[in-house]
Amino acid sequence: MKRFLIILLVVLLSLLAISYIFYLGIEHRKSIKNNFQMQLDLTLHEMTTQSATTLENEIKGKLNILTEMADNIAPDMTKNNISTVLQRLKKTVDRHGFKKIAIAGQNGMSYSTDNAVVDVLDREYFKRGMIGLTTVTELLTDKYDGNEINVFSVPIHFKEKTIGILFAIYSSAELQKFLEVSIFDKTSSSYVVDVNGNIIINSPRSSDQNVKNLFEDIITINENTKGNILEMKKNMNLGKAGYIKFNHEKNQYVYYYPINMNNWYLLIIVPIETMDAMMDDVLEKGNILFLKILGLVVFLFLLILLIQLKRKKELARIAYVDAVTGGDTYAKFCINVRKILDDSPENLAILNINIDGFKFFNNIFGYDEGNKVIRFIWKTLNDIKQTKELHAHHYADNFYALFYFTDKKQLFERLLVFYKKLQNYAISDTKKYMLAPHIGIYEIKNPDIDINNMINYSNLARKSIKERKDIFYAFFDDNFEHKQLQDSIIESQMRDALEQEEFVIYLQPKYNTLEQKIVGAEALVRWKKEDGTTIVPMNFIPLFEKNRFITELDKYVYTTVCKKQKMWLGMGLNPVPVSINLSRLNFYNPNFVKIFKEILDDIGLAPQYIQLEITESAILENIELLNKTIEQLYKLGFKILIDDFGVGYSSMMLLRDTRIHALKLDKSFIDSIGDMRTDKIVYHTINLAHSLKIEVIAEGVETESQYKFLKAVNCDSIQGYYFSKPITEFVFEKILMNR
Repeated sequence: MKRFLIILLVVLLSLLAISYIFYLGIEHRKSIKNNFQMQLDLTLHEMTTQSATTLENEIKGKLNILTEMADNIAPDMTKNNISTVLQRLKKTVDRHGFKKIAIAGQNGMSYSTDNAVVDVLDREYFKRGMIGLTTVTELLTDKYDGNEINVFSVPIHFKEKTIGILFAIYSSAELQKFLEVSIFDKTSSSYVVDVNGNIIINSPRSSDQNVKNLFEDIITINENTKGNILEMKKNMNLGKAGYIKFNHEKNQYVYYYPINMNNWYLLIIVPIETMDAMMDDVLEKGNILFLKILGLVVFLFLLILLIQLKRKKELARIAYVDAVTGGDTYAKFCINVRKILDDSPENLAILNINIDGFKFFNNIFGYDEGNKVIRFIWKTLNDIKQTKELHAHHYADNFYALFYFTDKKQLFERLLVFYKKLQNYAISDTKKYMLAPHIGIYEIKNPDIDINNMINYSNLARKSIKERKDIFYAFFDDNFEHKQLQDSIIESQMRDALEQEEFVIYLQPKYNTLEQKIVGAEALVRWKKEDGTTIVPMNFIPLFEKNRFITELDKYVYTTVCKKQKMWLGMGLNPVPVSINLSRLNFYNPNFVKIFKEILDDIGLAPQYIQLEITESAILENIELLNKTIEQLYKLGFKILIDDFGVGYSSMMLLRDTRIHALKLDKSFIDSIGDMRTDKIVYHTINLAHSLKIEVIAEGVETESQYKFLKAVNCDSIQGYYFSKPITEFVFEKILMNR
């Protein structure tokens, strides 16, 4: 009886154990299913995001290429040199993967690289282009070969006017390559649609390539899907991403993700049975293992756990391994930064690194060589980084890094090593290319700040030196955000201010050193707003240089001074020459000299009353171009003054190669008068200039001792507060009357 009870107890315990094991198996099956679904949803979201980003970059890249082409051909378009333009475009068709490229003038007649002439006046992309908009069309059919195409078009601007459009025919099959989702074999399909379901790029796996509206096609096949489609359309109109389930011949998932272009969306459609088959395959293997090795539950659990870890690792590899460098992606970088900040947040800095002129490098050497550069930069960062430091490639030539540092000097020394390595990039055994990085640095003082904000701060620091050649790094400080806001306000008001003549001319007289008589003046500009506030030049001139509005301001100052000189001549006065500062950007306009001559002719003023000031650094930036322009100005009768002379490393070369009337000694020399070395430099510079028949003007003269020294060394003219601060036109006019 006792034995029976023991056996019964063992049987009951065994049954209980077996039941518990099966319970664990069932629970484990549910766990696997839920985890698999979550990982699958995450994978689809990440695949959709990456595909959308890749496609967006491809489309923007093509539009950028066309925009650059449009800028280059604009001058020839104005001369109606159609054949010349087409010859230039033919050379680029194959290189950039277009089927053909065409131009259309304002009359809508287009001329293509395959010698076709077509009237596109009624085409939507022509209409949009003529109002200054870029366009990528919906899915079209090539009437020549019947293949699906998209048209990429950009406006052609000349002198701020739209004179036509440049458009390219691009095979939709090329764009379809970016829609492949390899993880689901050939059962999935991808589309690019607008918010109404119109197909922009068809799926390479679509069973019906003639469908034009995907939503209408789905609803036509199954009316019951209308509610789900309307829900998706509502979210798409709100710019949201997500997914829905619906029945279109079979049960399917649709994942939708916005593309930052024309309200387009990327859709990935995956049959639920495909996902179930993947899931069932995993579950079936688990069940077989449970049945065969029932007694080894622990081992089975560990095995399944191992399978899960492998899958997670594969998903992590897709999401967190950069395709170009093989290193961390930007997403992985941000995750790791947060971990480090939570662990040891002291003495850390976020670095944003970008290469100056990288897109031109790609255009010249090709994208394969561009990818080699990206891998070289990544490896260089990898070589110099220390334990626990991070770095990652984000996109194009954009990199981020997290570095430890003891002080700014030590960090600079490390960055200098990085900079020098990039300066010696070898394209081949005999050819090197100097990569020029710009680095923005955000010193992490508060580790609780959102990482995205830290990234943005490093970007702001980098952008602050984007146009500079004299420095390759910058630290973020709180003034950047304030400066960015102020710049935005100034940019929103600058054109109205020019039209309303809020830019006021001040004149600072120049005096003969020996006789102390007025011999000239320099025109300076102040921004006096309607409310009475004044914006000083240092707060708007650098910004205007960046956004190129400086050329408009230069022309305004030049025109205003010419009119004023003409008025004073009409009053019977004897005005002195007034010099006007010119930005280097003017010299990149091939019509610059012609425009300035026409203004002078229209006003009826002789060029002897106007002098043009150019900085030494501007000439040395492109000395061949500027010397050519300076010769044209001299032939018209203008005299050229070199401003800030002596600050560059090639000042002597400038004296040798450039035809100038006078040089203005940089204020740094004047401020240092009294120092023996400075005195000798100023003395010999003046003697050298006089031997070359070049006048010398000293600006920024403020003290009597400076004046006496400059007089003793035979400096020709003096400009500065010692004689006069910048004065209004009215006060200057009185000086002319009393001459």
